[in-house]
Amino acid sequence: MQIPMSEETLTKEMSPTTDEQKKAMQGVLYRQLIGSLLWLLTGSRLDIAFAVSSCAKYCMNPGMAHWTAVVRTIR
Repeated sequence: MQIPMSEETLTKEMSPTTDEQKKAMQGVLYRQLIGSLLWLLTGSRLDIAFAVSSCAKYCMNPGMAHWTAVVRTIR
């Protein structure tokens, strides 16, 4: 059985701070993916609740570490 989220804790400091980092994350569909996971969570996948809620906190300014956590949850 695969764990939906690694032991690494997501923090606000992982969010991009420079314009270059923000531009790199601009094309990522982070919010849409979180929304899809929340929809899936309500119907059938209660085991991913903690991972999705942890990632959803950073919808306004997600970093690469946050994106990696979301992708891991999907896998």
